[in-house]
Amino acid sequence: EQYKTPVQYIGKASLFRGDNNYFFILDLYPVATYYPVTIFRVFNNISDISSVLMSCMDEMNIRLFQTNSNDTRKRVIIDKFKIELVKLAELGSGEFEYISTPFIEHRGVPMRDGDDFFSSVLGYVLVTTDLFQVLRPMEFSDYTNAANIGSNYADYYIQGRAQVSERESVLYVDVVDIRTGKKIVIMRYPLLDYSFRNVWNAYREISCHIVKTIYDEESFGVVPVLSAPNRGFFTNNMFVGWETLENFILAKGLHKITTGSYFRAIGNETQSNDIEFEGNNQKTSASRMASSQVFGSADAYYILLDTINRIYTDRHGEYLWNLLNK
Repeated sequence: EQYKTPVQYIGKASLFRGDNNYFFILDLYPVATYYPVTIFRVFNNISDISSVLMSCMDEMNIRLFQTNSNDTRKRVIIDKFKIELVKLAELGSGEFEYISTPFIEHRGVPMRDGDDFFSSVLGYVLVTTDLFQVLRPMEFSDYTNAANIGSNYADYYIQGRAQVSERESVLYVDVVDIRTGKKIVIMRYPLLDYSFRNVWNAYREISCHIVKTIYDEESFGVVPVLSAPNRGFFTNNMFVGWETLENFILAKGLHKITTGSYFRAIGNETQSNDIEFEGNNQKTSASRMASSQVFGSADAYYILLDTINRIYTDRHGEYLWNLLNK
């Protein structure tokens, strides 16, 4: 049975800790179209929560009503990741084995079986590229089954798991083409030191491989490494990283990346620079594309991903932005 209601969106919020920081994710699901608008923030003091929520509401008001020109985005279903917590048991003789444990504690933060923030992070990393729409049915597990969602609603299905210890960990990601049922990506990514930052960076690198597998090489580019200590990065009206932006893929074209606090972008261009940087190289692995150059802190970067790639951090970038959008 169906009933008309005044409800247009369903919201789901998550808050978790790691690396002396807090991480907040807000998913806003349109009742009519299913795929959510996802908002992400990182902050280091719980007293900042009111500022975080205000910045999330500001972003929500923009993104819920903006028109997305990229109607070729791939639709991805991400199932709940399986989390395996293990501890290293080692004898004096040198023999060792990893054994299952109901929880581990890392830098004062406990993690328990079922604490799956991994699928949320991978999903958000894919969304920031503006090449994917991501749906996580486990948010409504009482009403949906990801394995039974057909190609009318999604193009790809991601399964994953994480083996997490107080030391070494391994992330697993499989990408399935829903139309054929074939696994097109099978990845195992080891982490020698577990931290949220390392998990984020790992999923950034994994996202490069996913994009390279699904999209034609000529349809995307890799942003050069940007460094802005104690600043956040924003593009397409969303938070896309903090302090260092690496292995970040966007569609070919002109993009504006602004910096600011972890809550809001500043976007006042002050520095002068016009730099040609290395673009996609078929002989270079996706994880290292354009990573040989690191560009320092600026309030805004105008990045042209094309046959010849350029980055501007001055008024010329504004002029070029205006001209190419005519």
